[in-house]
Amino acid sequence: MSPNRATTPLTSHAPQSESDLLPRWTRFAPLVLVVLGLAIGLPTPGAYSGDVFLILSSMIAACVYSLRAVVWVAALRVWRARSSSS
Repeated sequence: MSPNRATTPLTSHAPQSESDLLPRWTRFAPLVLVVLGLAIGLPTPGAYSGDVFLILSSMIAACVYSLRAVVWVAALRVWRARSSSS
């Protein structure tokens, strides 16, 4: 090590999970958007839909949730798309 380089003592921190770094509401945002999308999309005619909320929930879930939870949110999105097309 170079004598010109200043050293600083390392501080130890307890490991912090990634979910603790995000605000608490971000964990519930995809679920709220799915419910909102279904609540708007199911009773309205075909010209109006809540698909925007379902697409947004998938994108937020990809950033916040584990892979398993993202697959469940995407499955809800596919189910909604198939039920609205029939």
